[in-house]
Amino acid sequence: KKRSAEIARRLARRVRLLRRRVGVIEGPAPAPQPINLRSFVAELAESVSTEDGGGPRVHAADVTASFAVPSAAVAVENLLRNAMEAARKLSNDAPDRVTLRAARTNESVTFLVCDRAGGISPEFVREGLFRPFRTARAGGTGIGLYMAREIVRAAGGSLRMATAPGKGTVVRVRLPLAPR
Repeated sequence: KKRSAEIARRLARRVRLLRRRVGVIEGPAPAPQPINLRSFVAELAESVSTEDGGGPRVHAADVTASFAVPSAAVAVENLLRNAMEAARKLSNDAPDRVTLRAARTNESVTFLVCDRAGGISPEFVREGLFRPFRTARAGGTGIGLYMAREIVRAAGGSLRMATAPGKGTVVRVRLPLAPR
């Protein structure tokens, strides 16, 4: 009974995120809306958690920020899924290898997705990164990172990546705050 309730809760959360994703892709750029950063990153982390409950570590201030929430949800969830998958390939302790951080400044909200999952080869960074249908993963589609960057750009933000082969990757998503 407890297991069924947990599965239903996870499924409901994934349906909400999927609805956000479809709305962001098909509709106009979403208007900024206020949300608690700590709650937001906790929900994103839970959406990519493993069946045994293991998910990325999260760090975020308990503050409200007004930004393009659907855009951030789609982009950051995709980045977290990529990081968790890469980390799982290296080790069973994938959640210990992935961190999500969020912070607000006067002008923007920034999300950092960090993994210790081996990084990306310099060749792929030069030749395939952010290009649709190019992937370094077996079974990958090559649209996730490209889509994430385009969604963030459409919301007036930026997505940057730093990677060190053999060590890991850090992806920074910055979205502007709504004018006060």
